[in-house]
Amino acid sequence: MGFLFVVFSCLLGLAAVIIILAAIPLSYDCSGSWRDSQRTAAVKVRYGPLLLRYRYDCEKDRPHQAAVSLFGIGRNIAPDPGGEKAKKKTKEKTKEKSGLSKTAALGFHDIRNMLGKDLLVAAGRLIQAIYRHSSPKYWDFRGVVGFEDPYYTGLLAATAQLWSITRLEPDFTREIYDFSAEIRGRIVVLILIVHVVRFLLSNAGRRVLAALRRAKRKRNKGGAFVGAG
Repeated sequence: MGFLFVVFSCLLGLAAVIIILAAIPLSYDCSGSWRDSQRTAAVKVRYGPLLLRYRYDCEKDRPHQAAVSLFGIGRNIAPDPGGEKAKKKTKEKTKEKSGLSKTAALGFHDIRNMLGKDLLVAAGRLIQAIYRHSSPKYWDFRGVVGFEDPYYTGLLAATAQLWSITRLEPDFTREIYDFSAEIRGRIVVLILIVHVVRFLLSNAGRRVLAALRRAKRKRNKGGAFVGAG
């Protein structure tokens, strides 16, 4: 009994730590500007005592600058574009292989069972809930923008009007980029987990999980071709 109590206490403590970490807000602050040939961008992400910074300036010898700090103790990071590209290609190849195996195992019958009006409704509610929580709480776009094709300038003007962005002026007479932007918001991982779990516990979510379990069993048995009923 004493051993089981220790194990249960450790698991309970670990769960409490995970919940506390997931409840810590993650705040983000993104800004940038584009004036003629000068382009700058800055991203700041804070998660409790952890702070990540990234800055881009096309006119500097080293345009990419990044830094990380924990409890106020910081360190600069030198980005390695070549290494990052190599890693990205490796990840993409791995993802493509994994995606092919999952598609091969997920037959038409499984996909048909997953689809339904309730799935679309539940997925729409999930996306809406995540967007409401994660969308920026503050944004500011100001300046003048004009594309070479006035059609795209019109799309930009319609989007700006839809989102009530009044400080961004479209210019239909010329191609010009003279604007700045800033976006700030925060995300609580625990709330996102609650929304996802709520979706998975719905009837539609359980159907998706059941179809994925069947697909996994098919892969373990050697896979099945797409369209198998």
